[in-house]
Amino acid sequence: MTQETYLALFLTGRDFGGKLNMIQDSRLDGPSPTEIAFPTYQGIMSGFAVWTGEADQLVWRVVDIRFVFPTAWQASAFHAAQLELNSEGNPLLPDAPPVGLECRVFYGTIKTPQFQLRHFFYIFRIQQVVVKLYAAQGPEVVGDALNVNHVVRMAKLIDKRIRANLD
Repeated sequence: MTQETYLALFLTGRDFGGKLNMIQDSRLDGPSPTEIAFPTYQGIMSGFAVWTGEADQLVWRVVDIRFVFPTAWQASAFHAAQLELNSEGNPLLPDAPPVGLECRVFYGTIKTPQFQLRHFFYIFRIQQVVVKLYAAQGPEVVGDALNVNHVVRMAKLIDKRIRANLD
């Protein structure tokens, strides 16, 4: 896979309708030390982009992560080995709409004295690519307004983009 193709697997500003700005581009930085299964399954590319908006936006923060492997079986094995770590200790949302293959969705709420933050993780595989998509509601949004239906739209965009670039 070329670097150009790899970068095309990620969400872009157009996908957010100008409501989120990329604040961190680490798409070419490789895996973090916590992704211990990445070298085990001969991962070839890994990285992420972080997007944020205004604190009163329903979707306030998005972290878009990719892990690319030489084959689908290696990606699948990595996904299985890394799933608990990638869920970041959040509970499984069993009835979430699936995207791609081996899809798991996790959710949670972070509560502080200043705000409550609802968030979701979509973690799935498409061919030799594993996706971890994190989305959180704005800290000024009241209650648990962000729901899985908001996040699945982004996951489906990722699915479409990856399939278009790998086929």
